[in-house]
Amino acid sequence: MAAIDKTYTSSWEEYQSLVEWCRGKYFTLKNGDVIYPSKYIYEWSKEDFDGEKERPIWNTPTYLDIWLIRNCPLKFIQDRLKEQYGGGWSKTAFTDHNEDDMYHKILTYTSPYDVNWRILDCSHKFSVKYMVNNKFKDDNLYWWVTILNDGWWYNEKHNMWYHNEDALPIDSNYAHFRGNICKRKLARLIKRWDLPKGTQIQFEGDYKRYIQKEFIVTIR
Repeated sequence: MAAIDKTYTSSWEEYQSLVEWCRGKYFTLKNGDVIYPSKYIYEWSKEDFDGEKERPIWNTPTYLDIWLIRNCPLKFIQDRLKEQYGGGWSKTAFTDHNEDDMYHKILTYTSPYDVNWRILDCSHKFSVKYMVNNKFKDDNLYWWVTILNDGWWYNEKHNMWYHNEDALPIDSNYAHFRGNICKRKLARLIKRWDLPKGTQIQFEGDYKRYIQKEFIVTIR
């Protein structure tokens, strides 16, 4: 299942029904971001629809799809969402609600997106494994930061790492910043990110190719 997928229609009436239904609507994500669905709709005119050629009408991220599954009354939107989340092309996917039917799980609030992983036993205690240059000092390095565990992405606005199952806006699988990283600063970062135990974070620092540092932090 892709994080972002397009919806198509060849009908001007369907397109207009989506525009009208989304007008003025908004919702708030669990990180406080306010989402306006109408901002995702592509702009088309009636002349662009001839009843034969399909047009992409929007490209929706997972967090918008979840809201649409639970709120949108438009049949063509729900049909598209069932294709994306309903367990593939199985004839029984929409009736038996098999294990792959994420559409039904979202609708009934039993999907992984409804589990708040931050209630897990998290800690900012950590250990450091040095890969290159094992000394902290005041080097103005450009840092590349990534989480080695699968499914983690960085949000620049909130300076936070989100997991796929958080269904929140993300920017990249890397975080970037410049400056010194002492152990005290490391502790503040780890505490702020509030990542679960077992998470491994890789830091790679470089200054004009003369100074390189690399180490891996494991939260324990």
